[in-house]
Amino acid sequence: MPVDGEETAPWQLDAGVPQESLLSPIFFLFCKALLLEALDVLELYLSTLSIADEINLLVYIESTAVNCIALEAAHDKCLKWTSTHGMQFALQKYTLTHFT
Repeated sequence: MPVDGEETAPWQLDAGVPQESLLSPIFFLFCKALLLEALDVLELYLSTLSIADEINLLVYIESTAVNCIALEAAHDKCLKWTSTHGMQFALQKYTLTHFT
């Protein structure tokens, strides 16, 4: 749209919400709700627990091999979701705890 009859070539604007912004927690709550909804898959025997900016995946199947398959499927779903929403996880913060 020209301003005062002048128009410039289009250019890309990189924008985001800094983590320390007051809007960041509100934005994250909306985004996180969508991710948790996407993970609501009963056939994976998957439960999610979310506290602040952390998301925990709990798989409860008696077979370790099936647990790993279910966790991998859930993780793939998380990565697909983040790529379609322009987000990313901090891989250095990943932790896997296996209880038998």
